[in-house]
Amino acid sequence: MFARYLKPFMRRLLGFATLLLANASFGQEQPEISVLAHADTSSPRATLETFQTNVSLAFEPGQDGVELRDYQALRRAAETLDFSAMPREQSITMQIERVALLKELFDRIAIPEELAIPGSEAVAGGGVTEWFVPGTRIRIAQVTTGRAAGRFLFSAGTVEQLDRLYRLGRSLPYRPGAMRGLYDAVTQADESIFVVEERVRDRLQPVNTASPRATLEQLIASVNEAYALVMAAEAASNAEPPADDPT
Repeated sequence: MFARYLKPFMRRLLGFATLLLANASFGQEQPEISVLAHADTSSPRATLETFQTNVSLAFEPGQDGVELRDYQALRRAAETLDFSAMPREQSITMQIERVALLKELFDRIAIPEELAIPGSEAVAGGGVTEWFVPGTRIRIAQVTTGRAAGRFLFSAGTVEQLDRLYRLGRSLPYRPGAMRGLYDAVTQADESIFVVEERVRDRLQPVNTASPRATLEQLIASVNEAYALVMAAEAASNAEPPADDPT
């Protein structure tokens, strides 16, 4: 009985896992990048180019908005960001959110020509340890410690403030060719991984045992919720034709 109501929910989770693990390719004009390749973060120029190229490979406009098509490209884009200041550094949803926020900003602001951004030659010559996107607070900085030492990443401070920077910049018009609505697409869709993660988090809430009354109330509420879920699933499975689990 319990398997009946769990199966549709697990099916949705597996669907998102498949989407994230797939190395889908689309379009014939995309550059060929090995699925095992790491992000090129050898200079501010390389970091910015790696981010822009891989976000464009990762997402594609679809009938229902922007859709994630290539998780490996998304992983490479995320590797250009320093998440060390974030409270949930390893959360894939948090990383996707930050990538989307940064892309939204780049689709609204002017980006300098390639030769105006410090490249490998400038880094090799010494003296280049950071670079700001002109007219913004978006900073690419060379990491000095840890496993990422020597790499140029969008700084931890920039990554931490991306939501605030997005709020400041979202009134700016999109530039021609922009990937419109990326942030909304990856965070607000009914079946986005953000929504699924929130559902899982809600169902894994710890039991409140602060007092005998709280414990009893939590038990009754949990039993009632479980009963409602099972009865709804049972009704769905007995329908003609059988309906999908409404939960």
